[in-house]
Amino acid sequence: MSRVAVVGAGPNGLAAGCVAARAGLDVTVYEANTTIGGAARTIPLDGSEAVFDVGSAVHPMALLSPAFADLKVRERVDFLVPQMSYAHVLDQRTAYAWQDLDRTVEHLDSGSNLPLGQGAVFAGLLGPLVQRINQLGDTLLNPLLRLPAHPGTLAAFGVATLGGMGLQQALSRRYPKAAALLAGCAAHVAGGSR
Repeated sequence: MSRVAVVGAGPNGLAAGCVAARAGLDVTVYEANTTIGGAARTIPLDGSEAVFDVGSAVHPMALLSPAFADLKVRERVDFLVPQMSYAHVLDQRTAYAWQDLDRTVEHLDSGSNLPLGQGAVFAGLLGPLVQRINQLGDTLLNPLLRLPAHPGTLAAFGVATLGGMGLQQALSRRYPKAAALLAGCAAHVAGGSR
């Protein structure tokens, strides 16, 4: 029997180990921490009764992951989906990314006197992706060496990604909260397995 070593018991390592075991391979998973879960771990710290996300707290693609669906992860793991996905502290201001795009836009535009509000910039780049989230998951979480099932969604993803990166400097000066939230989206987009 072939043996497989998986280094890291985070979501992707555990999924890889499960897929290999299902294929009849002898799998050993190695993890440096005392608990599994990698960046998705939520544990108490320093004897506290409260629990803390010790890595990335947002894994937007996990709920859309074909591998997680096949392994029935949602039936076995409680996914906590808070109303607020993440926040970025900027000097004396904080930018909040709510699970609801409209609420995020409203927060970004509150107190703004700019002709084109930060919320409009953020919604302009991410709104098309939010509207097509299932198509986006299907496109990004399947092999890209095929014709995409949703080419328009892939194009919208490219526009949002390149637009956000290309406008980062300009956005950071004029729309700091929107720029911070776009950076947060980019940092958390790869939270799924395939």
